[in-house]
Amino acid sequence: MNKNMLFLGLPGSGKGTQASLLRMHHGYEVVDAGHIVRNSKEFSEFKKTVNKGDLLSDSVINSVMSSYLFNLSHSFVLDGYPRTIGQAEFLNSFLVDNQLHLDVVFQFVMDENKVIQRISNRYICEKCYNVINQDHNICSICGSKNFVRRGDDSDLDIVKHRVLVYTNTVSGLLEYYSDRLVKIDASLSIDDVNKLIVDVVLD
Repeated sequence: MNKNMLFLGLPGSGKGTQASLLRMHHGYEVVDAGHIVRNSKEFSEFKKTVNKGDLLSDSVINSVMSSYLFNLSHSFVLDGYPRTIGQAEFLNSFLVDNQLHLDVVFQFVMDENKVIQRISNRYICEKCYNVINQDHNICSICGSKNFVRRGDDSDLDIVKHRVLVYTNTVSGLLEYYSDRLVKIDASLSIDDVNKLIVDVVLD
């Protein structure tokens, strides 16, 4: 039976790529907080905060995410939300109220320097949001050749700040989800990481 899951990890640790694989090959519904925020009608109000690499307030991000959470209808993967204990508690209340459950939380573990190097070389597929290395000219997930670069990936200082923000906030979430936490070496190949995830969620 497919399990509902949350991905935690540094930006650039491969969460988006793995989420895309689960959607393409196993029918998972992907709730990508970054994509949702950037495409929300309110984005102009908090674009500056996001582009600086800072977190939105719990009240703002919970409000933005609510409409997408209400549309969850089958097995899902959460990527980029929740980021704080307050958001995790909001999510938990929503899931309980809607008779849904978060079965497993994957922590993508990777060296910070490796992550920064990855981010400096990455683009995003416009069609499936898979992460593409700048040396590639076609998306390995959907075959698209249309890529974009995220604004907050272009500035090294902002990238380092995003890494710091994650490091300073993740410990509380790891403790909150300790009963369902699975650590993954995100420096492994895409296929190896995918196999580790699939072995757990499709068990």
